[in-house]
Formats: sequence, C-alpha cells, structure tokens
Amino acid sequence: MLSILKKGPSANKVPAEKIQATYGRYRMQALLSVFLGYLAYYIVRNNFTLSTPYLKEQLDLSATQIGLLSSCMLIAYGISKGVMSSLADKASPKVFMACGLVLCAIVNVGLGFSTAFWIFAALVVLNGLFQGMGVGPSFITIANWFPRRERGRVGAFWNISHNVGGGIVAPIVGAAFAILGTEHWQSASYIVPACVAVVFAISVLALGKGSPREEGLPALEEMMPEEKVV
Repeated sequence: MLSILKKGPSANKVPAEKIQATYGRYRMQALLSVFLGYLAYYIVRNNFTLSTPYLKEQLDLSATQIGLLSSCMLIAYGISKGVMSSLADKASPKVFMACGLVLCAIVNVGLGFSTAFWIFAALVVLNGLFQGMGVGPSFITIANWFPRRERGRVGAFWNISHNVGGGIVAPIVGAAFAILGTEHWQSASYIVPACVAVVFAISVLALGKGSPREEGLPALEEMMPEEKVV
C-alpha cells in the first residue's frame, strides 16, 4: 500500500505557450479535488451521529456507551491529523486523500454489519485514524498551487467544504432511509454514505494534481518570481 501512495513520475513538460492556461486550469482542478475530498470525509464521519438513536433502540447500547464511541473516534482523529499530515508530505496528495476516503468507506461498511459494542469501538477508532488523511493533502495542494498572497481566500473557500459535507449527510442518510426503510437502518446509516464516499474518492483521483513540477509545469516560484510562495 505504501508504494501506491508514493509520488509518481513527473509528466511531460507543458509547451511554453500553454503554461499559463494549463496552470490556471490545473490549479482550479486541484482546489476542487481537495474541496470535494474533504467534504466527503464528513459524510463518513457525521453519519455516525445520525445512527445513534438506532444504536440505542436496535442494539441496546446505553448513552454512556454511545458517548464513549464518539469520544474514541474524535480522540483518534485528533491524534491522526498530526501523524497523517506528516506522512502526506512524502506521498501523492490526491492518492493519499482518496485512499483515506476508501479506508473510511470500508470501515463504515464494517459498521453496517456490526452488532457488538467492542467491534463498534474498534471500527470507530479506525475511522478516526483514517479521517486524519484528509487534512494534510489539502494544505499541501493549496501550498503547491497558490502563492502566499492568495492562500487566505483560497483557504477560506476550502474551509467551507466541511460545512457542506456536514450539511449534506442528513439528506443522504434520509434518502437512504426513505428507500431502504428503517429495518435496514445500518445500510442507510453506514453503507450508503460509504458508497457516496467512494464516488468522491474517484473524483479526487480524476481531478487531483501533484505539484506543478510533477504535472510538467515550472515550479510556482519560477512562474511567479515576484511572489514569496513558501
């Protein structure tokens, strides 16, 4: 798996007359990829909160147990953000982010078939760990493609993604319940969001970009020598 995450070979150099147009297009694609990717992480994180009434009713978990599960995921996520961001420096940002989404999706599928508290606990910890794979690639991508003078507004736009992601979870899960029914609450709560996350992971791979050099362009400081880009 580590070999999959490594940066690939650089693309062929872009002709000089196409550099500016290609740079403009690629950086918008790069920003869109991390926006959609980070948005999707919230689909396979906040869905757990929506499932808690059914954890009480169907699996007889207590409020204390559910609170412990939520705490485990958040603590694991907090620890993971630092560790995973360090690892992301050595990897392809788009592959790293997409792999994290797929791993979160796999964990959510596991939640869709689990009934024991301790299995839930193990899976939510794994989900928290894999959730940390979204932040680093986002920051790296923004730094790769945007000079420092633009990073404030670009970062503000990217930061909207978690609000959008958190906001669309309920409609996704609600639609799944409407189609599948409450008897399939685990599929509606976990498996459907997992499938949506995989679609977003594919979008990240399709749209995402490495550094300008890896995409056949000059480094950002060469295209904008007047800017301090690091």
